[in-house]
Amino acid sequence: MKKLLVLGFVLLATSVFAQGFIISPMSGYSMTAFEDQDDAAGNVLLGVEVGMMVMDNLEAGLEVMYPLGYTFKIEGVAETTFKNTQIGAYGKYYFEMDSFTPFVKAGLAYYMGNAEIELEAAGAEDVELELDGALGFSVGGGVLMGNGMFVQLDYNIVSRGDDGDNFGMNTWDVLVGYQFPLGN
Repeated sequence: MKKLLVLGFVLLATSVFAQGFIISPMSGYSMTAFEDQDDAAGNVLLGVEVGMMVMDNLEAGLEVMYPLGYTFKIEGVAETTFKNTQIGAYGKYYFEMDSFTPFVKAGLAYYMGNAEIELEAAGAEDVELELDGALGFSVGGGVLMGNGMFVQLDYNIVSRGDDGDNFGMNTWDVLVGYQFPLGN
């Protein structure tokens, strides 16, 4: 619920200060194997970017990404679902072409979330753990079509944990979205 409030706040703030801003809602698929995991897990990803052109071909902005949960299952033992919200800043550089516009993207974000563990043993209680927040970065690229639609591929790199017990939560994201230019 908190994540939806953050998304709502970003949308409201954008509409108030919408002089020359670009709002880009997006959705797609995110996949991770974390570190030391045998299997990969994927999920649906929802997000929004709010940016503005700061120079010719250079957009800078803020983004919020919310994956619906990565679930790992150990047969007969437990099912663990990781939820990881990302709030950050990004920059995109556009390469102008005739019919489409390729771009590269880099960003820095704060990752926060929790893990829900459902134990399958008789009488065992489920566990919910808050994950330590972590700073990470992302790189990516994509293509903006002439009609405002875009396709974007991101790779997010983040290491979580404390007291020397770190684990990676790196993800691949494939996103489809639409740019709404607001104002001039």
